[in-house]
Amino acid sequence: MYIKEQIMPEPKDIRSKRRFGPIITEVELHDDITNALIKMTDTLIEDKKTKSFGKHLAGVIDKELVIHKEDLYEAGCDDFFERCVQNYVIECIAKKMYDQGLNFNTDDYDITSSINACWVVSQYENEYNPIHDHVGCNISAVLYLKVPDYKDRRKIDSKVDKQDHDGDINFVYNITPSDSLETGVVKFTAKPGFLIIFPSNLLHSVYPFIGEGERRSISFNAVYTANTFNKETRERKYFSGNQLYPIHTQYTSKKQKKIEKKYNV
Repeated sequence: MYIKEQIMPEPKDIRSKRRFGPIITEVELHDDITNALIKMTDTLIEDKKTKSFGKHLAGVIDKELVIHKEDLYEAGCDDFFERCVQNYVIECIAKKMYDQGLNFNTDDYDITSSINACWVVSQYENEYNPIHDHVGCNISAVLYLKVPDYKDRRKIDSKVDKQDHDGDINFVYNITPSDSLETGVVKFTAKPGFLIIFPSNLLHSVYPFIGEGERRSISFNAVYTANTFNKETRERKYFSGNQLYPIHTQYTSKKQKKIEKKYNV
């Protein structure tokens, strides 16, 4: 059986914050992971046989391409992504229990999670993502691989003192007045090696930019199931997540191998 060694360096930094209602986790990846994924997506983008994922997505973007589980495995990054999802689920459940004044012990839960869709987005000038959420999943994420220097390109005199949000990702939890004590909108500026994990029903959008350069990212969706687990009786009870766990998706399906035709001379 062929086994591909997985890249296992720890992230440079990882932060889980409740900037508003739901928890968003921000991860700064080790360069080894980022570089491996750039190389992987270079190959997918150059390969004309890589399938488009665009019909399933909201983006006004020409090149949104399918990534299979075996692509991440071959790049040595499959284990890392799956561990990020699992850790995010545990972090969210732990904070939910803490908010209710309850203790959380991982031994009291049976938690399973799995990525069920993944794609690369190769975004260029004037392309964008309108506000949307993701369906058929519980968790979504975006990881930035390439980001051009597109800030301050517009040169609008009346906006000199304004912050430039070109190319930023924008999360919307609710609309709050300027004098509110709440935060309803959070923006992040993309940078290579920056991973954001968030609930799939959290509305988000990506602003366009102008000028040359590719803004490349990987996005993925994931599902999870959490059951309480009684060690004495071995009994499991549903707690949260997907009760109908998907067994087979496009992400886990085998890629079509190139068939070489042989001709008799």
